[in-house]
Amino acid sequence: MSSWPRNQPCPYYGYIVGITTTPDIISQIAKDSRFFLICNPDTKNELPNPEWLLGLKTWIMAQGMPEDEVNILIQSISGLTKKESVEELNKVLSIPRN
Repeated sequence: MSSWPRNQPCPYYGYIVGITTTPDIISQIAKDSRFFLICNPDTKNELPNPEWLLGLKTWIMAQGMPEDEVNILIQSISGLTKKESVEELNKVLSIPRN
């Protein structure tokens, strides 16, 4: 899984991280509203469904990104696999915001 560059803050919501752990820990992380699970080895080749895209949009907006920017971001990853979405999120969100 791709990850945000180590120790580099995301302009809006902290960090995108890649971790290797057990399914139980992933399940606990997924239940915590502070985090949004982008992909794991079992889902990396899946195409995001509308529910997942809405969850990502809601989560990013809750962290302070303006809705118009979020809509552009969501549109840019629609049709990509979850792994490709991670790569695109890394590119888009690494652009410094002023």
